[in-house]
Amino acid sequence: MNYLAHSLLSCHSDTLLFGNLVADLISNKEVKELNHVFHKGVELHRLIDTFTDNHVDVKRCTKVLHKHHGKYAPVVFDLLCDRLLTDYWDDFSRISLERHTEKVYIVLDRNLSNLKVNSKHKLDKMIEHDFLRNCSSDLGLWKTMEWMDRRTKFPSNFTQAVDDLYKNYDLFSEVFKTFYLDLNKEVLIFCNC
Repeated sequence: MNYLAHSLLSCHSDTLLFGNLVADLISNKEVKELNHVFHKGVELHRLIDTFTDNHVDVKRCTKVLHKHHGKYAPVVFDLLCDRLLTDYWDDFSRISLERHTEKVYIVLDRNLSNLKVNSKHKLDKMIEHDFLRNCSSDLGLWKTMEWMDRRTKFPSNFTQAVDDLYKNYDLFSEVFKTFYLDLNKEVLIFCNC
């Protein structure tokens, strides 16, 4: 799952949300130095990632993506999940995508002081570029994939993912809806909410 899904899976808790969303931006050393109230959010992020990576249906989708994306197939599927989440947003959230992202950005901004300068700068830039809604349109998804292509050390072909999404939309959307419900149950157990 990517950032949008992580944000929605934070049980309406500001501390869980902040820890969950910064987990990939900070080093393990920074996690240890992070205020302890955010540690459960970091753990939640790791639970979501582990559950996603090991889900049998997700593995079916990453196998389909492997042809064009090789070892990056799981990363591609994570990004596609955010797109699929926007397609089915009303099935999983009672508030609009716009309202949700506004709330998330307020929580992140309010807690930026808990991060080191470099991590603050990264998160600030992500907010400035509306990172939670990047995958909600074809153009935004393509730009995100293009940015990922520039970041990788090895040949990746991330931009091909937009075509892959539509060629396999029925499979990916079916898997996403089932998988997301399974994941949400795991999160509710973990968070006890």
